[in-house]
Amino acid sequence: MRYQYAADVVFHPTFLYEFLWCPAAFVVVIWADRRFRLGHGRVIALYVMAYTVGRFWIERLRIDDVQLSDVGGLRFNEWTSIVLFVLATAYFVWAGRKHPGREETVYSREPVTEATSQSAD
Repeated sequence: MRYQYAADVVFHPTFLYEFLWCPAAFVVVIWADRRFRLGHGRVIALYVMAYTVGRFWIERLRIDDVQLSDVGGLRFNEWTSIVLFVLATAYFVWAGRKHPGREETVYSREPVTEATSQSAD
């Protein structure tokens, strides 16, 4: 269904909000990683949480048509944001309890370098 709007009607620039939200979320995540030394996948979980909060807010402002526009009073996109936020939060908490702190190395075994290969000879 196409809507006809009066010429003086204004809309939220949701594309601009998302354009500003994503880099802001990135900066917060980088700051949090440096401040709290996140590890074990918690950085990406934190970014998913931040992104979905912004996405939920932006979806609330939108007026365009979507396939599933009323699922329990919310748009399907909003439900997707809620589910992903809950899953990312659950992982963030679980990883923080199971693996506090950051990994000391990203390797599961000692990396092979020129110095270690010569000492093995």
